[in-house]
Amino acid sequence: MNCRKFGPKIFQACRSITPSPRGELEITDAVQYAMDRPEEKFRVLKFEAGVLNLSCGSDIAPVAARLAETAVVL
Repeated sequence: MNCRKFGPKIFQACRSITPSPRGELEITDAVQYAMDRPEEKFRVLKFEAGVLNLSCGSDIAPVAARLAETAVVL
């Protein structure tokens, strides 16, 4: 799973891209657009941690089981 934090320039990048074949504005396309401009800088931070994948409906039960004993603090 990716976690991203952007500055305000990402909004211009989003306005500058065209929809993907799925008809959606893809954040990866906006990031690539911004990276191709010299005025925008990015840092990549790598973490080694577990990933809980929720890409499809069949992922819900295993993730729920994994988190069943996790305390929620709001």
